[in-house]
Amino acid sequence: MMDQLIYRSRAAQDLSPAETFRIIETSARNNPARDITGFLIFGRGEFLQLIEGPGTELDRLLHDLAGDPRHRGITVLARRPILARSFPDWRMQRLSTREAGTATMQARFAGNGLPREMLDAVTAFVVAQTVPAIPA
Repeated sequence: MMDQLIYRSRAAQDLSPAETFRIIETSARNNPARDITGFLIFGRGEFLQLIEGPGTELDRLLHDLAGDPRHRGITVLARRPILARSFPDWRMQRLSTREAGTATMQARFAGNGLPREMLDAVTAFVVAQTVPAIPA
């Protein structure tokens, strides 16, 4: 049985852009052994990641992520059982907020069978990243 889940987390304050790329590279290298696919979007110090694969492997990955000092505050936004992957060829695809927010990408997400709840989570994340920040 496979699951698909989407989560959001905050990056550690000192996370550099280079470290963000290392996270993606490590995920792409390690995910095939775990049979996990998906994508990650990073913007304004936050991550949004959709992962899919065997439920036990997703649980192990979430456990590993909870102990990773590079980010905190992991919140699972949605999780569901699936019969087939939405992103079978994406070991771990990095998407920019600009790319994920395009009509083409949104259509691809919808065309891959993502339920409304997950599509809405991606859209809300992208919108939050593109709205100008209010100065403190």
